[in-house]
Amino acid sequence: MKIPIVKFSKKVVIILVSVGALLAAISGTSAYAAKSNALPGSALYPFKKAWEDIALFVAPTAEIKAQTYLNIAQNRIDAVKQSPTNTKTPVIQQAQVHLQNALTEANKVSDSKTRQEIKDSISEKTSEAEAEIESEAESSDSSTDQQNTQDAKDQNAQIQTEASKND
Repeated sequence: MKIPIVKFSKKVVIILVSVGALLAAISGTSAYAAKSNALPGSALYPFKKAWEDIALFVAPTAEIKAQTYLNIAQNRIDAVKQSPTNTKTPVIQQAQVHLQNALTEANKVSDSKTRQEIKDSISEKTSEAEAEIESEAESSDSSTDQQNTQDAKDQNAQIQTEASKND
């Protein structure tokens, strides 16, 4: 059996090579951003968030999805520690969203021991977020900042209460 040889013009070859190089660069940048300490506002941060979204999308079980949300929340908490004081609250709120999502996924886990371990991790990370919220509250000047900080405290308390419930 003879395999047909397909002939491409130089333009097609150049386009294919260019597209391949572009895809390799984008995937490499995404992987680097996901592993790096890309902070909100940095050029690599959108790639980091996209990589996290892909990890959540491909997570096959509620347990893995909950762990992925926990990892993302930890990334946000770590980012808060490195952020300037006046930009912490939005990042804390992002961490809280991921903690809440982790809690939702944890509640889907059928094994009670695993579910409780995940909830314990959520409580631990919520405590870390609380420390950052307190730090932000001390430096808040405006009433809007104080209200946002109070909202973050309330959300944190709600997550902590839900995570502390035994099944």
